[in-house]
Amino acid sequence: LSPHVNMASRLESATKMFGVAILISEATYQLFSTPVQKKCRLIDRVTFKGSVRPMSIYTYDVPFIRKGGNGGTLSEDVCLDDNDMAHEDFFDTAKPHTSADYRHKFERAVRTYLGRQHGDGADWTEAKRMLGECLVEWPEDGAALKLLEFLQEGGQPDRPGEVPDKWEGYRRLDEK
Repeated sequence: LSPHVNMASRLESATKMFGVAILISEATYQLFSTPVQKKCRLIDRVTFKGSVRPMSIYTYDVPFIRKGGNGGTLSEDVCLDDNDMAHEDFFDTAKPHTSADYRHKFERAVRTYLGRQHGDGADWTEAKRMLGECLVEWPEDGAALKLLEFLQEGGQPDRPGEVPDKWEGYRRLDEK
């Protein structure tokens, strides 16, 4: 199989692990226009089984479907299968559930957890605090809940919840 098929399968399988409906690879994210990129959220930086190069992964917070939808909701009468609809129009019509402010707060928490290149400056204690603030705003955010769980349990075996001594700024995912 193509490496792209394998990656798509791994991303789809990882949605539950990350508590999101959609995961987007860094390569796909980079194909998006800047306005569409701003509607996505950085979730983590990982290596998948069989890969050695870390990649950032993103999500698009799928809007809820409700009658008379507005920001973060989608009206039942909206038709998204219109072949003439440009992708920009799609993302304007199907606005993400999260606000730009929320996505910015969440990304700051993720970047604090990851640290700079090679993990330098990672601060898991501060990242946990920031994720807690996100969860006050959206208590059901699966991505924030799953990352907070990892930060509380991950790290050094003798010091759970702390940045590992050899933290490189990404997680290794060993499951297919």
